[in-house]
Amino acid sequence: ESHGSPYSVSKLAVEMMNDYYRGRGLDVVTMRPFNHFGPGQGKGFIVPDLLAKFKEYQANGTPIEVGNLNTARDYTDVRDVAKAYIAVAASDNKPQYPVYNVCSGSSKTGRQIYESLANALQISPAPEPSVDQSLIRPNDVMDIYGDSSRLRQEYGWEPTYSFDQTVADTVSAA
Repeated sequence: ESHGSPYSVSKLAVEMMNDYYRGRGLDVVTMRPFNHFGPGQGKGFIVPDLLAKFKEYQANGTPIEVGNLNTARDYTDVRDVAKAYIAVAASDNKPQYPVYNVCSGSSKTGRQIYESLANALQISPAPEPSVDQSLIRPNDVMDIYGDSSRLRQEYGWEPTYSFDQTVADTVSAA
């Protein structure tokens, strides 16, 4: 997210608070999760929202309306994100860094999510979606991905679920 969005400002404020308390001796570490999803995720996020639209399409032929499918984000399975938190929290070693990114290190576009969901639902070919302008975020950053090398090197963490496996598990659980 851009540094001007309310979401990113709130995240930066929390990180500054953590720095303050860390400087006063409190054992604080910031885990910075990038986009994550998985089985059981509620509506309000791209994967479950698109999945619901695909199910409506399958049931009624309802056109699938989308926002900007060209933006890309770094997605990690929520089960892997939880393992990252546990790796740091359960370690006997004091963290070497104040901040750890929890991410896959590569981004997927909304179009890739759309196609992966269609494949998992065995919809071939995927119907061409229509763009709903109300779903477009103004000034949306086109590509966001992270670097989890600190977490990987220090704690041996790495994602174990592939993107397509997470999509398939999400579809199966719905």
